[in-house]
Amino acid sequence: MYSKAVGLILALSLIGATPAIGAPAPGSAADRAASFKFLLGTWHCTRTVDVAGTAKTATMSETQVVTAHGPQWLHAAQTTMRDGQTGSQQDLYLAYNPQHANWVLITIDSRGASQVETSTSPALNGSKWSVVYPSTSNGTSVFTKTAGNAYSSASSWTSSKTGKVLTSKESCTRQ
Repeated sequence: MYSKAVGLILALSLIGATPAIGAPAPGSAADRAASFKFLLGTWHCTRTVDVAGTAKTATMSETQVVTAHGPQWLHAAQTTMRDGQTGSQQDLYLAYNPQHANWVLITIDSRGASQVETSTSPALNGSKWSVVYPSTSNGTSVFTKTAGNAYSSASSWTSSKTGKVLTSKESCTRQ
């Protein structure tokens, strides 16, 4: 069996093909490390937000600079632009808590707002998130890795001020 595998690898290398190396098992420590490594760098994002029952659609661009802080958490400094003007700035902290087997995302906005989201999905790719703080927020989102240097997210939440449902779609590319 070993010689057949080596023969296949040699044959593939002669024609310029390389066999795919399996991805880490979802939810494993290696999978989390790969997810964190994937997110490192500078990202440029486009976000659209729709408000149910209105014709309003807001389009924003974002820049995120993601750095590692130890093996279990990341920090993203994010700046949002709308209509050529700097909007808000956020600090986002993403961590995995192995004791509770969940992901945690904390967002602190330059305007004083904060939010905490959690996910019990075993892997970051395809993870489903729920807002747990503030308690007046009711929202969910899904994170999807779309390429080796790209991801998207889709969110839906209810405004605590107006009671209207807002949906958001974001596409990001690492530079």
